[in-house]
Amino acid sequence: MEIVLVGKAGCGKSSSGNTIFDKKVFPISSWFTGTKTSMRESRTVGRRKIHLVDTPGLDTAHLFDELNLITQGKIYVFLLVIQLGKFTDEQKKAVEKMENMFGERVREFTMILFTHGDKLKTPIHRFITDSAALQQVVKNYGYRYHVFNNNSQSQTQVTQLFGEIDQMWTVIQKRKYCFENPCGKNDLIKDAINKEVKVGAKRGAIVGVVIGGLAASEILAGGAIITPGAAAGMVAAPVVLGLGVGVVVGAAAGVIKGTATGVSTAVSRWWNG
Repeated sequence: MEIVLVGKAGCGKSSSGNTIFDKKVFPISSWFTGTKTSMRESRTVGRRKIHLVDTPGLDTAHLFDELNLITQGKIYVFLLVIQLGKFTDEQKKAVEKMENMFGERVREFTMILFTHGDKLKTPIHRFITDSAALQQVVKNYGYRYHVFNNNSQSQTQVTQLFGEIDQMWTVIQKRKYCFENPCGKNDLIKDAINKEVKVGAKRGAIVGVVIGGLAASEILAGGAIITPGAAAGMVAAPVVLGLGVGVVVGAAAGVIKGTATGVSTAVSRWWNG
């Protein structure tokens, strides 16, 4: 099983790798030096062969290509490591960088791993709900998360982690994240389309409601004597119609733009090797 630890520099990726292997195999760097290059180690954990990749921060140049080479283009699970504490803008940007690098589809292959669980003063679900930004991240990743106490010698937390990974892997039907096969390029296009459809539908809805509202105001300005109930209906109809048309037109525009963006990204990645 190929597992990759990702996250911002200094969040506890190396320590988590050592906790999983119950042995110090990944050097622990100071927060300002950090891991400089990806490192892959293999051990048997609970009767299964685990290949674990420790990575530098997500700002590292060529990380995508480096992981593609190290993992031979396939990853079973990403462990998105987030240090418990205030969920900062820097941590939020690290998540965004991960999705920009691997595509939004990376979410279904990812489990969040919180580190420094020994410092947690409240139940984890309460800690998550205290931050709207963190709550949204956890939601985006299917509420899949685990907490590590990196100072604990107990392997129970590791056993529990792999139990949760097995459940996740069952849900995704034992599929793997692939880098550069044709399916991967199709996913780049799919990711771009999904993103642009959402944006287009939202913009179309706003424009449609505005146009519908203007149409309704013109109807009411006609001066005809109508009851309040009829007036409400005359206002609602154009607004609802404008909303519906706007969403459809906006989504269609999103498909066109998303396809162009996805194809461009795929071709660029192929061209640059």
